Amino acid sequence: MITYFYKTSRLGSSFFKDQTGTPKYPMNFRKFIEANQFLFSFDFDGVLHTSMVPGTIHPLNYDKWETWKPYKAMHNQMRKDAQIADIIVVSSRHPDDEDVMWKFIRAYNLPVEQIHCTNMEPKLPILQNAGAVRHYDDNPNLKRELEGSGIEFILVKHI
Repeated sequence: MITYFYKTSRLGSSFFKDQTGTPKYPMNFRKFIEANQFLFSFDFDGVLHTSMVPGTIHPLNYDKWETWKPYKAMHNQMRKDAQIADIIVVSSRHPDDEDVMWKFIRAYNLPVEQIHCTNMEPKLPILQNAGAVRHYDDNPNLKRELEGSGIEFILVKHI
């Protein structure tokens, strides 16, 4: 879903630049606002479901999606965000897990357009290449990885 930001917010050119004409926002943020769309990213394990090994960022199991407890508050947040942004999932999982992730996403009718699996590699390059301006994740260490990138980090706490 592509949403046209200008039509919904009616922001003027002063939104992008200060009084001296200097850009207010990092390039990737401006790029998507100026293109009239946002892209938000969500982690998968611990963000879209809460069936996690206590005290870790690892799921109880990697393939029994029917047993995963959905994180309904985050599902609602994703649906709300989808009204103003395209949604992708960026996970540290192995690419072989993508099929089971799609089964879960489809079962809960989540508005996800793409899944990117990093195979335990850093998420920042994927987020930057995709043009994400916001990322939800339950891993507090990711905040350091995203610092200075212009990507807003939202820490998700397990319920």
